[in-house]
Amino acid sequence: MQAQIRAADKIVVMAQGRVVEHGPHDELVGRNWLYAQLHKLQFKG
Repeated sequence: MQAQIRAADKIVVMAQGRVVEHGPHDELVGRNWLYAQLHKLQFKG
């Protein structure tokens, strides 16, 4: 599944019904915000 996420052209992150982040995987991980935290929880922990 991780490879599918990395291959996506754009990922949209929502919190409380609102879009809070969007962009490709590497950019979102680099921002170190919500997507990065969720990614670490899912794939690193």
